[in-house]
Amino acid sequence: MGDVEQLAARAARGDRDALGELVRQLQAPVWRFAYHLTRDRDLADEAAQETWVRAVRSLPRFRGDSSVLTWLLAIARHVVAGLIRERCRKPPETPPPPAWTSTGLVEVETELDRLPPQLAEALVLTQVVGLRARAALMESLSDGPPPRVVALPGGVL
Repeated sequence: MGDVEQLAARAARGDRDALGELVRQLQAPVWRFAYHLTRDRDLADEAAQETWVRAVRSLPRFRGDSSVLTWLLAIARHVVAGLIRERCRKPPETPPPPAWTSTGLVEVETELDRLPPQLAEALVLTQVVGLRARAALMESLSDGPPPRVVALPGGVL
């Protein structure tokens, strides 16, 4: 069981210090995921906050079928969907913020919008949120015997 999972287990048993540390460690990836789904800082703030509210309430029921971060991102995805549905029902109160052309953010967002939703989400998860299956695999392998190098046609894995 990883450090984050241990923190979640302790937090589920009512350990406030563990909950605080869990939030400190995972609040940034949750917010970044919400932002890249919404493209709106205020909505991402609201989504991240609501994600943590829901997560704290349901933490005692977390079974550990997935990593804590994966579980949190699933909650965030549901929260964002609900917030977007809610916003679609009512007219916007303020105009959208100006585009950040000097940073290239507009170009990246435009290109992400052209991708099918599943591919855009996968790209955000791997490149922005920082989920690294390779890092997890390497960590897992470091607990056992040294990894075997396998020669494949066209390169080494």
